[in-house]
Amino acid sequence: MNIYVGNLSWSMTDDDLMNLFTQYGSVTSAKILKDKMNGRSKGFGFVEMEDDEAAKTAIANLNETEVQGRKLIVNESQPRQEGDYKKRSFGGGSVAVAATRKVAVMAAAVVVEAVAVMAAVAVETVAVVAVVTTGIFNYPAFGH
Repeated sequence: MNIYVGNLSWSMTDDDLMNLFTQYGSVTSAKILKDKMNGRSKGFGFVEMEDDEAAKTAIANLNETEVQGRKLIVNESQPRQEGDYKKRSFGGGSVAVAATRKVAVMAAAVVVEAVAVMAAVAVETVAVVAVVTTGIFNYPAFGH
């Protein structure tokens, strides 16, 4: 029987989960699901037990018991219904790709703005040099 175990402590390991259920019978597997991006526990897992009677006893005894400071939710796992857990689309790419594109566009805008500011400063510098140069040559000491 496949058993769902929810509200797990973030620090609980697969071995901890297996040890919790082996006191009620033979455990085929015990797996806590983890986030693909950061490897952190999702707070739930599944235990597979060979004997259905042992699994039912484990469910009855462990449901709503406190383990590592959390009250467990333990019940028989239900198969996914058709259409459940569909992946969402974010415009043909992952969220990370979309975020990367947005950051790239923002960075390009900053570069364009910086170039525009530098060009404006250069134009102002040329204008000041022209005014100063014209003023120097019109100064009476140069004979004009």
